[in-house]
Amino acid sequence: MRSKKFRNVLISAPIAVLLGCGGGQTKQDCPPCDCGDGGGATVAAAASAPAAVEGEQKAGDIPERSTIEGKYKWTPEEIYADEAAWNADVKKIEELLKKAATFKGKLGKGAKTVKDCLDTLDEAYYTLEKLWVYAHMKRDEDTRVDKYGAMTGKCQTLEGEFGKVGAFVDPELLALPKRKLQGYAKHKLLEDYDRHISELIRRREHILDPDSEALLASMTPIAWSGMTIYRAFTGAELPFDKVVIDGQPVQLSQQRYVQYRVHSDRDVRRRVFESFWNTYQSFQKSCAAMLNAQTQAHVSYAKAHKYDSAIAAKFDKDDLPLEVFETLVKSIHEGLPTFHRYLKLRKQLLGVDELEYLDIYPPMTGKSGAEYKLADAKKLIVEALAPLGEEYLKPFNEGLKEGSGWVDYWPNAGKRSGAYCTSGDYKQHPYVLLNHAEDYNGMSTVAHEMGHAMHSYFSNRNQPHPKADYVTFLAEIASTVNETLLVEHVLGRLEDPEERLAVIGEYLEGFRGTVFRQTMFAAFEEKVFKHVEQGETLTADVLSKDYLEILKQFHGADQGVMKLDELYSVEWAYIPHFYYDHYVFTYATGLIAATALAEKIRTGGPAARDAYINSLLKGGGSKGPLELLKGAGVDMTKPEPYKAALAVFERRLDEAEKLVAARKAADKPQE
Repeated sequence: MRSKKFRNVLISAPIAVLLGCGGGQTKQDCPPCDCGDGGGATVAAAASAPAAVEGEQKAGDIPERSTIEGKYKWTPEEIYADEAAWNADVKKIEELLKKAATFKGKLGKGAKTVKDCLDTLDEAYYTLEKLWVYAHMKRDEDTRVDKYGAMTGKCQTLEGEFGKVGAFVDPELLALPKRKLQGYAKHKLLEDYDRHISELIRRREHILDPDSEALLASMTPIAWSGMTIYRAFTGAELPFDKVVIDGQPVQLSQQRYVQYRVHSDRDVRRRVFESFWNTYQSFQKSCAAMLNAQTQAHVSYAKAHKYDSAIAAKFDKDDLPLEVFETLVKSIHEGLPTFHRYLKLRKQLLGVDELEYLDIYPPMTGKSGAEYKLADAKKLIVEALAPLGEEYLKPFNEGLKEGSGWVDYWPNAGKRSGAYCTSGDYKQHPYVLLNHAEDYNGMSTVAHEMGHAMHSYFSNRNQPHPKADYVTFLAEIASTVNETLLVEHVLGRLEDPEERLAVIGEYLEGFRGTVFRQTMFAAFEEKVFKHVEQGETLTADVLSKDYLEILKQFHGADQGVMKLDELYSVEWAYIPHFYYDHYVFTYATGLIAATALAEKIRTGGPAARDAYINSLLKGGGSKGPLELLKGAGVDMTKPEPYKAALAVFERRLDEAEKLVAARKAADKPQE
């Protein structure tokens, strides 16, 4: 997952559009990457996905950070040499915001005044990005160190101040005569901001007066209280029980649930599932109140900006038509029979009489596949990405090189779990956090996160800062293109049937977690928002009823494909992404678009490669996301990319079924 710059906070200041935030949203902590539960479009990572709520790695056999060689660590010191430098930039932002406030009431004077105002806010925003990135990186190195949490808190405060100060800009521009504003959009002095001004004209009916925008911006901490309470409660205070595993009592937690849900012993999985979900069920009313508060906030902000619904607000701000969402849901519903075939194969491979929900996580082949040492994994990844050419591979190799400072490779005590990429310093390079394991999943995660890094790298070097960031809809595509090219390359060189089955099994698992599961989440989320938009209050009973209904639909309960215990209806309380306002669908569309693009890149030669790099990777936020994607060769308003991705899933499933049949035939005693 790519950690976005200032995304996913309900802040109304429209200046956020200008600075690459997808239309009035700024950044808090991004939803952590968990393909199986919380999102994260890694094709091959679902079977052993990281925790759904971020947390520290447990100490024990995991080394302290000080014992890991420097060449395997990232270098936030490139951003700030020390905390004194960080604090100096805090003061710098305060001065920049004072300067920005002096432009209020003056934006009609001409293009030069507008440029000076927007340049001042952009410099403040760039500085705030640096502060956030450094604080988050240092915090995630060792979450046991409190001071970096305090630094991220300071960033949140500055974020609110930024929103309040900048709130006058868009309303004041919109108050100008239409012809004058159109002239600003075409003025050479304002070419770095032409996209923002054009979007402002398009969205003018949804921009409020300056005082209203400032008021909404000042309420950011209140608007996110549901998520804030949820994170504190589920991440630190939810009282899980102990479960006996291998004869020893084990204290369950978010991380240990993820660890043990893949256990090969079904009885262990059953005990873990029953204990874990019973805990959530005991607190489902509190969780419902938290989700209700957050959803009500999203809906209230959408209504305040004169939208009919929260999803309409989200899509309009990202310059996307709703038909993208509708096409996704319709196409994946049509693909459910193929998904049910996959579940039946999983049942066969696990050797169970009846497939249950607790059987969806362990590797279906019973094997994790071959070991891939870090050096060998890097070599294979580079070979797989050869179709992307030298322009792509030169900076890719530089970032992947040990000692480059781009990548933090190994787990250490206290380190945040999972993996992500942050855009880093716009003027330098991105950074990648890993907790690397030397297996196929670990190798695939490297390819995925470096795909994010290269998207940011090319965007930052080809777009001015106000147009460098890209919306969430595009964020998972570049990463998943890399994974798709990797799996094609690995399968192209593997001959051993068992090794092929292991890799295909991971691919199918990733597709399940990213396309089918995230679309299921999106469909549930749509129901959640409709309840609130119809004036209802979200209760545990309502949420669990809706969730169980859609869980059964997707997993074929009525067709006898999977048995679903009512206990699992409370799973909605575990998914952090439901707090982020129509976010999860982008994981599914990301993999689908990436599948289509990877096929074009593999078979279309230099023209297809160049279209991908020049339009999508270098495009940043310079155009609408659909326009950038169409320039790369994919139209997500049409059913073709969805059908193509489902066809790849079905082709892999066909091969898996044949390999399993051949294995069964070989094991059958000869008469």
